[in-house]
Amino acid sequence: MPLSRPVKHVLIGVASLAIGAIVFLGGEYLNRQRQDLSVRNRLRTELELLANRLESEIDASVDLGRGLGAAIGARGGITEQDFTRSCESILRQEPKIRNIALIVGSIIAYNC
Repeated sequence: MPLSRPVKHVLIGVASLAIGAIVFLGGEYLNRQRQDLSVRNRLRTELELLANRLESEIDASVDLGRGLGAAIGARGGITEQDFTRSCESILRQEPKIRNIALIVGSIIAYNC
């Protein structure tokens, strides 16, 4: 049985709306994916910057400790007074360092 003209128009309108809705939802989905990717990339960049800054801070502190160790090794040892002076100087330069200890063998010889 053939459909009447108004029914055909309604069906065509409904089909057009459905197709339009599908296209719109697909576009929204892709837009959301793009936004999520953008947020992830921005977050990754910020985390990489933070990691680099932390690594630089840690490296600077470790280098100070290595320098102290090299100075002690070059002098053939250190007195407790000289160690304390050196520690105080390092602690003033790097407030992030809280403690420095000189370990001989497995014994803490000096600590500041």
